[in-house]
Amino acid sequence: CKRYYDWVYSDCIGTANTGSSRWFVNHQSSTCVQDCPKGSSDTCGGLAKSWIKLYDTALECCSVDLGWISEQFCVAQSTGVSTGTNLWFVNWIKEACVKDCESSAGSNCGGVVTSSATETFETADSCCENKLGWVGKDNCVARSTGATPSQRGSFMYYVDWALMKCVKDCEDPSDPHCKGLAEKHDTLYASANTCCSEKLYWLDPAASCVP
Repeated sequence: CKRYYDWVYSDCIGTANTGSSRWFVNHQSSTCVQDCPKGSSDTCGGLAKSWIKLYDTALECCSVDLGWISEQFCVAQSTGVSTGTNLWFVNWIKEACVKDCESSAGSNCGGVVTSSATETFETADSCCENKLGWVGKDNCVARSTGATPSQRGSFMYYVDWALMKCVKDCEDPSDPHCKGLAEKHDTLYASANTCCSEKLYWLDPAASCVP
């Protein structure tokens, strides 16, 4: 039946009343469901019509018919077994990327994604680059991964216009020149002298230009 009459599989094997328990796409919910009477289990989507394409696994169904959704997310939503995919997505309030996992599972976890419309990424880098470009990739990745202050930033110099000084792109409290992470639009310089001569040339580099 599967080989020659796959499109009428249930009718062929005589399971029209109970279904085949194989998987088919439910476009309304953007998930895959099983060919079995609704209510029989949480994954049953009703008996599939004879013309509906059936698959042996939820993964196969997701891959073929819902290819625009992350396979991991699609399978988790379809089977009802999900503690998250550990992929990254945007938390717009924090302006950072967080992991698709239960909030209690770790400091980087932002809760389990429940909507197929939420775009996910393999890494914090790609999430930051694609979704939070105005934050600055290095800054965003540092926020997202929870890097310690001494690990954050390039340690190059940029102008803090509020202070009217050249400061370091870092958040190391032990370094008085570190005044926070540079934004994407800030020009970075290898040394304080170069930053001062290029951007604050009217100030005395030794006395006034650096913190």
